[in-house]
Parts: sequence; structure tokens; C-alpha cells
Amino acid sequence: MPLTAGRGKAGLLLLCLALAGALAAYSPVFKAGYTNWDDPGYTFKNKAVQELSGANLKTLFTGLRLANYHPVTELSFAVSNSLFGERAGAHHAANLLLHLLNAALVFALLLRLSGRRAPAFAAALIWALHPVNVESVAWIAERKNLLYAFFYLAALIAYLRHLDAGGRKYYLAALALFLLALGAKAAAVTLPLALLLAEAAAPGKRLGADSVKRTLPFFAAAVFFTGLAVAAQSSEGRILTARAPELLSFYLAKTVFPAGLSAVYPYGETLAAFKAAQLLYLIPALLFAGAFWAACLTNAAAAWGLAFFAVHILPYISLIPVGGIIAADRYLYLPAIGLIWAAVSAARAALPDSRAARTAAGALVTALALAAGAATLERAKVWTSSLDLWLNTLAKYPEDITANLNMGHALLEAGERDAAAGRYLIVLEKNPAHADALYNLGTLYGQDGRHEEALPLLVKAVSVKPENAMAWNNLGLVYYSLKRAEDAQRAFRLAASIDPSSAAAFANLAETEARLGDCAAARMHYAAALELGFPPAAAPMKNCR
Repeated sequence: MPLTAGRGKAGLLLLCLALAGALAAYSPVFKAGYTNWDDPGYTFKNKAVQELSGANLKTLFTGLRLANYHPVTELSFAVSNSLFGERAGAHHAANLLLHLLNAALVFALLLRLSGRRAPAFAAALIWALHPVNVESVAWIAERKNLLYAFFYLAALIAYLRHLDAGGRKYYLAALALFLLALGAKAAAVTLPLALLLAEAAAPGKRLGADSVKRTLPFFAAAVFFTGLAVAAQSSEGRILTARAPELLSFYLAKTVFPAGLSAVYPYGETLAAFKAAQLLYLIPALLFAGAFWAACLTNAAAAWGLAFFAVHILPYISLIPVGGIIAADRYLYLPAIGLIWAAVSAARAALPDSRAARTAAGALVTALALAAGAATLERAKVWTSSLDLWLNTLAKYPEDITANLNMGHALLEAGERDAAAGRYLIVLEKNPAHADALYNLGTLYGQDGRHEEALPLLVKAVSVKPENAMAWNNLGLVYYSLKRAEDAQRAFRLAASIDPSSAAAFANLAETEARLGDCAAARMHYAAALELGFPPAAAPMKNCR
């Protein structure tokens, strides 16, 4: 069924209306910059995406980034950089474009499954404007969520085309799109289950042995990429959780009533809330189970929507990061499609067949879309800068480690050094062995000449995270300032051995060796620093001229 199935160009007109609404709701992103939360690691601090080259492509497809394997996402950043440079606005525009394309795909998918233009439009419109999706769209680093969803939804549609048309063309297209989705984000491993759900819901189709056989290559790819994801995340320490009913209720509540949205939902505080109101949190989960049972008996479209939600939220309620974040708005990007479609399908089934009822339904959808769009507009403003983002988060969770740490970074970048130090101290009160807070506060004190205060912080930082070359280098600078040249020499040597590309480490080592009178070693390491691009005037080598 074509996108504009039905009466002429009405479907396309409705779709354009939805996309225009989403474009207006997300307009703040055009003035947004980078945030300090993962954005640098994926973009301007990621050497592999600075230019499109054979060496960089090899790095993208063979390495990990921030404990994740998603080469297709990184490739998209490389393409953006090659076309538009490292301007944050270009990355934001690309993210928004992907979201608009995804909204079109949601409309096309629901139209193909239902054959009904108005319900498909209503669901796609509300999903496109839903404020819970702001994190995925306005956060540059979440390109992976948007990109995997794009390939994922396209794969679903291609697979349904294959079921209608037969042959190999659409089947192979679906498989290729699935591999691209997996390369964008490992969460795409749920697609084989989604294919079976789509086949069960497609008009005139029934699940059977052939259905399972058709999806076997998809399951094989999913298993392989699941293994890659587990290996990549092994350093993050993930554990099974018994809080699945509570998390299910949390996500149901955020979809139905998206109040109190936050960049982080702290692990400890969220679990404490669950524990304090276990029975209360179980009620939505029980209602969901009851609704699914009833829908299976009376409303196949609503049942598909609820099943789609369950399949896609499952990875996020069965695994949680230890000591990290237990829940996130971005995890609802695809699952929300199912829940919204279930609600639209149930409402349509209950709607009397009359002009007045249809008018009332249209007014309700319009009101919901306007409310969602207004909430999205306000939420998008929060993501325009690091300071705005973490101020908003700290207003909800003032003691959260992630928020305080990143607020400290943002304040430091803004020149508010004392305020930044205060944030790092809050982090260290919560976790005295937090390597990043130790490193940043120690470095800040060292730069401000407070060497005696900086020393124990940096000593502890390298003991907690000995692979941090910059921490060793800055510890060396503190030792050097305290006239402990031999200790400084040892620290600079370790910094240079950990990061052989650090010109500063070699230059500092050379200067320290010159102070100690080892001019041969000093000249050798000074030459290494120059070869790495260190400016000559920055290393005077006074004692070895």
C-alpha cells in the first residue's frame, strides 16, 4: 500500500502537516550547541570522524567508542563533518531530519498494517511531537537512537513489502537495513521479534513455520550483535534486575503523562522510590497486562501496539548499569510507537460511527498534539547548552553525581572556577573515589597554584584510574611546582608511556630531566615533543642549552 493510499494526496498532506508541527516544536535545536555529555566523544574529540579516510573507516568498524560498538552512527558523524564541518548546528539539523524521516516511516508502517489513514496519522503526529523523544532528538550523541530507528522502521516496511510481493528484493533489502540498524545501535537486536509481530498483524497474514524460517537470518545477526554488545559493555558491569515491573510502570507513566522529564534518573533515588511505593508501581504494570489480555480478545490492532511496546522496552527493563542510570527518556523512542498506536486503536474502536464523533476525535487529537508540541518546545530549550541541561537536572536531583560532575565541567568552561570546584566537591562527598572528579578538581587546584591541595587529589586519581595519562601529566606538573623533580620525572614518564602521542608529556619530561641535569635524555624527549607538534618556545630547556 503506497504512502498516500486512500483518497488522492490526502495522506501526503496529513504527513506534511505532522512534519511541519514537529519542525516547529523542535525549533530551539537550531540555536543549540554541544553539550558536555558524550557529545565531544562522538564528534570533535573523536579523531576517527574528523575526515573520511581509509584509516578512519577501519577505526570506525573495528573499534569501540564510549564502551559501544556503533560504526554506522560514527560514519554518519564523519559524513556530517566532511560536509558541514564541526558546527553543532549541522549535527542538530541532521538529528532533526532523521526524526522527521522516522515520523514519516511510523506513518507508513501503521498505514500499511491498518490500511486506515486517519488513525495512522493521529499516532504518527502524537509520536512525532511527544516530549519524551526530545532527548533522542536534541542530544547530538543520541544520533545512534535516531539512526537505528530509521533503518529499523525501514526494515520493517521492506519486510512487509516482501510478504506482499514475494521475491528476494525486499527481503534482502530488509536484511541489509537490519544490519545497518545494528551498526547504528545494538538495541536493533529486537527486530526479528518485531518482524514476527508485524507478520501477525499484517492483513491476510498468519504466523507459521515459514514465518520463523524467514526470520532465521535476522535472528542469527541479532545473536551475533548481542555478543558484540555484551563484550563492549563488559567494563560497564551490567546485572539482571528484579525491578522489571516497576520499570515497566515507570515507562508507561512517562509515555502517558510525561512530567518531570530528566536527563538522568539516578539509580539509587529511583530504586528508593520503587521500594517506597512498590504496590503503587505495580498497578500500571498489572493494568498493562490486563489491557493486553483484553486487546488480544477484542482489538488486534491495540494488541499489536501493546506487544510492540513490550518487545522494545524489554531490553531496558531487564538490564541496568550498576551504579549508573536506571532509566532514560531515550529508551522510549521506539516503544512509545506501540503504546500510542494501542491507545489510538482502542479509541477508534470505541468511537461511534457518526460525523459528530469523528469531529470530536479530531478535536481531541489536535488538542493532544498541541499540548505535546508545547511541552516538546519547552523541553527542547533545556538541551540548548550544558548549563541549561544540568541546571534543569539538578533542580530535580540536586545530589546526582552525573549532573554535578557535568555541571562542574560546564561551569569550568564558563570560567566559574570556584563554582566548578564546589560541584566536584559534591561528587567527592558522594563518592570519594570518583576518578573524574578527583582529576578535574586536582587539575583545577594545580592551575590555580593550590599545589598542596591538588597533590593528594591527583595522587588518588591515578591510583583509582592509572590509565589516565593526563592525570599523570598533571600530577607531574604539581610535583614539579613543589620542586619534587624526581617524582615529577616518574609521573611524566608514565604519562608518556600511557599516551605516546602526548607532546606535552614528552616536553614536560624533557624539562624535568634538564632540571635534573640529564641533558642527553632531555634532548631526546624534547625532540620527541617537537616531532609531535609541541611549540619550541614552550620548552626552553634552560639547563641544557
